[in-house]
Amino acid sequence: MKLRKMLGSVDDDSCIKLMKLIETQSIATLFSWAVSYVEVNILPVLNNHYNESEKVFNYINQVKAYINSEVKLKDIKPVLKNLRELAKATNDNPITQAALRTIATACAVVTTPTNALGLTFYALATKIYHEFGLECEATFYDLKASEYYKDIVKSLEDVAISNEENPVKVNWNC
Repeated sequence: MKLRKMLGSVDDDSCIKLMKLIETQSIATLFSWAVSYVEVNILPVLNNHYNESEKVFNYINQVKAYINSEVKLKDIKPVLKNLRELAKATNDNPITQAALRTIATACAVVTTPTNALGLTFYALATKIYHEFGLECEATFYDLKASEYYKDIVKSLEDVAISNEENPVKVNWNC
């Protein structure tokens, strides 16, 4: 059985709810949420499967420096590229690859706010493959993804800013 790189569905009620919530938030809020989410939920998984987690943590901190106006966008573009390349280089370990894709996509929220949605599909794969293994049926993974999606939505709801002054402008292509 070939594993999917992402789990979850854009047709899931929780995904639709998340998309609507994303539309109400600023890039800064979405980035802060995305990075906090990966630090709490994805980095611990990565630490179990990847020997270079410290490098990834440093990349995250470099992107945080951009959102805090400490460095310029041109300074983090190579960091975002390096994160994507790390994920590509780990295609022999689906859990590590999913975790690195989640982190790379979370960091890229600073340039592409729709990545706030994209990271969730990789996060679902990371968490579910890590927790249940790589040998389950696709229907089982889909069921778990639908269940876990609710937690992801709640994590953004918990930090969402009511009446955000500068909500992102997104064009969903899904």
